[in-house]
Amino acid sequence: MRAIEIVLLASTVGVLSGCGGPSDAQVRRAFQRENPDCTVTDVYVSEGDASAIYFTIKYRDPTSQIDRRACWQYLNQGEEGWRLNYKDSVAEPAPAGYCQ
Repeated sequence: MRAIEIVLLASTVGVLSGCGGPSDAQVRRAFQRENPDCTVTDVYVSEGDASAIYFTIKYRDPTSQIDRRACWQYLNQGEEGWRLNYKDSVAEPAPAGYCQ
């Protein structure tokens, strides 16, 4: 019985993630295209719903050697897909509540 629950949960997560916005890997590639000298250490969804998704991108700036955190927001444009709408970046440690 436990194995069936695990399979159903995995299937549900796969379906939901497939219907969502851009993947972590897609956001990582987009960030690295714009910032080819930076070293990305982590990318994850920090908040989101069917209309907007916020990604946290942790990276190191090679010129200053400072760890930074970027927040990118993607908006759902319906049939047109997801569009990058907002970008921001701060040095670590980020202020409380900043793109957790």
